[in-house]
Amino acid sequence: MNTNTGLNSEIFISFKNSDFNGNPTRDSKIGKELYEELVSRGLNVFFSNSTLLTLGQAVYKRSIDEALESARVLIIVSTDERYLQSEWVKYEWESFHQDILSGMKKHAQIVPYFAGFTREQIPRSLRDFQTFNTDTHSVAEVSDFVQNILNNIHAQESASASPQKPTGEDNLMLKSKLTSSKVRQSLYTSDSDREYDRLRVQSKNTHECDMAVLREVMRELPEKDTYWILDLGCAYNYVGNMRFGGLPNVKVLGIDISEKCLAYAREHSDGEKFHFRHLNLEDVMMEECLRDIMEELGIEKFDVMFGALLTLHLKKPVTVLKHLRKFLSRDGFIILRGSDDGSVLALNDEGLVQKILDKCSALVGFSDRQNGRKLYHQLEAAGYRDIRVQTFIKDISGKDIDERDEIFFERFSYRANNFRKIMEADPTNEIKRNEYLFMKYALEELEETFTNHDFWYCEHDFIAWARGR
Repeated sequence: MNTNTGLNSEIFISFKNSDFNGNPTRDSKIGKELYEELVSRGLNVFFSNSTLLTLGQAVYKRSIDEALESARVLIIVSTDERYLQSEWVKYEWESFHQDILSGMKKHAQIVPYFAGFTREQIPRSLRDFQTFNTDTHSVAEVSDFVQNILNNIHAQESASASPQKPTGEDNLMLKSKLTSSKVRQSLYTSDSDREYDRLRVQSKNTHECDMAVLREVMRELPEKDTYWILDLGCAYNYVGNMRFGGLPNVKVLGIDISEKCLAYAREHSDGEKFHFRHLNLEDVMMEECLRDIMEELGIEKFDVMFGALLTLHLKKPVTVLKHLRKFLSRDGFIILRGSDDGSVLALNDEGLVQKILDKCSALVGFSDRQNGRKLYHQLEAAGYRDIRVQTFIKDISGKDIDERDEIFFERFSYRANNFRKIMEADPTNEIKRNEYLFMKYALEELEETFTNHDFWYCEHDFIAWARGR
């Protein structure tokens, strides 16, 4: 079985969520009890997320259709015969039943769980399925029945697929599906999911704003034979190669916590100009480790420290900035680039962008999505002087479809990953599952919206730079 991600679910629970007065139904309570019981057995269950309706009926229907497509068993919970004829409940059981009749769903079953309806009260299409009574059959009994159905389905499919005994590798794969994924304490990792591609796009889209400040800083530095730049969180070194690769008399130390990213950076960068080391800026031994690296490379002080989207991932950014200031030359500069969801403006999206931003802001463990406005204060609190801040607008005016897609990919595509990681760490938690599904479908809808010609979007990149003393 799959872990309970809410996707590729084998069981679909159909019920009416609210009565005709807008109050929660008894059906929703029974449905939730069923969900919790089935999930506790390691089964993958779809439990309708009514919050998706706030994204519109089209998005809600898509989520329902995807779940019905993968389901092997449909459980219909109803304590009022009128609920069976309500819009979504009727759509769910009718479409599932039609798939059984057409042969699309071989071995699939419908399990009615009703409140003592007479045969005449049950729709004709459902009368021949074994029915359970909500007043006399417990949730556990229904779950036993459903689990037996799935066991039989799996046995039939296994027998028809191959008469051979499963190999040890096959058994290992089956067992691995029962193991839920673990989530890092820090939700963001530069080497996960599609960050490789997204960081490359981000590096290109922010090149001009970075270079505008970097050129000014380099002009203000006193002349010397070699300038040392510390790239804080260099990842794959996309930014480093584009920003520092063409600068004369410059050497760069790139640091990052991902060995995977550093390996790529070493392979795709000039070994004479760029040096890479593993370093965690929030480790208690950070200063000692950095001193050792500097001694190894013959670095007295850094002339420039550069951090692109650094502080939003730090637990204590001011503390880190204070520690770093000790390693900056007297005439040196620190440059920090940040982003801020509060700078976002959108038109003709029916509030979709703001719904996504609000969800991200409320998610515990999400990076600081309002870090742009805090850069000045953080630098000042860490003891830097001559602080300057500049903003650079990024919008979709005059952009073609491919360019719009890139902005969506850079600014939004990754956001569902953090919700997914939280859900996978607690796969039986209905709220976390629903939050992930909401974000997944909201982002799918927004991706389509970005291609609409009447849609407009903008936000700002924030860059702050300052002297260390």
